[in-house]
Amino acid sequence: MLAPAVPGEIVMLHLQGNMEWCIQKGSFLGADTSVDIGVKMQSFAQGCCSGEGFFILRAGGQGRLLVNSYGSIIRYDLAPGEVRLIDNGYLVCWTDNMDYKISKAAKSWWATIMSSEGFVTKFTGPGTIFVQTRCLKALAQALIPYLPTQGGGGGDGGGGSQ
Repeated sequence: MLAPAVPGEIVMLHLQGNMEWCIQKGSFLGADTSVDIGVKMQSFAQGCCSGEGFFILRAGGQGRLLVNSYGSIIRYDLAPGEVRLIDNGYLVCWTDNMDYKISKAAKSWWATIMSSEGFVTKFTGPGTIFVQTRCLKALAQALIPYLPTQGGGGGDGGGGSQ
């Protein structure tokens, strides 16, 4: 039995040996032993700004590949030349044949910092992208005020012994 660490959706991809997938950290769930699992080195800019580091998980070969998400999964099939911007926190996986670049979310650095949006990935088709409807990092940040502190209590009366 397999189960993801967070509530969400599982998608089974049937690899035919003609396409490799890049998988976001935490989205790989399992694969047949015939599937080749490895790492792919990203460019300097991608490694510094993607939140994934310089290496991302790569899957190829033939067989079944399971990816999972926090929340539901939405599939985008991009036509040649079609562009889609995706917030890095929502990526699950994408086909390795796509051109992608990491960029700031807003037009200026000041607006990017003030909006706290950070970085997005600009994908150019053809190819397929799977995204999740929820962001685990956003959930973690929302829970911080309710976690116990060394002083004994959380933000609104959560935790801590009396």
